Amino acid sequence: MIKFIIVIDEYLFDERLNSSEKLIMGVIYSLSYKNGYCYPTNDYLSKVIRISDRSVRRILSKLKSMGLIEIKNINGMRNIVPIIRTSNSYQTDIDVLLEMT
Repeated sequence: MIKFIIVIDEYLFDERLNSSEKLIMGVIYSLSYKNGYCYPTNDYLSKVIRISDRSVRRILSKLKSMGLIEIKNINGMRNIVPIIRTSNSYQTDIDVLLEMT
């Protein structure tokens, strides 16, 4: 279980995303921070964000079509990779936050 999520500016200020979509991106980004990918189930995402499984499927489909995530099937597991198009200047802030936990 994650202790906190990080919603970077690229997602936070994207007016095409609603609050649930921003939270899903934050969870995906936070889970992917160390390895560059994550493999949460729809059930996990729906419980963390408190939305339906159907909403998770719809959101993931939208995020993929927008080019914000890539979904890859590796060894029978779905891997989600967040696509970040901004500078890496936010990484310093994330390192500081992770050191505090």
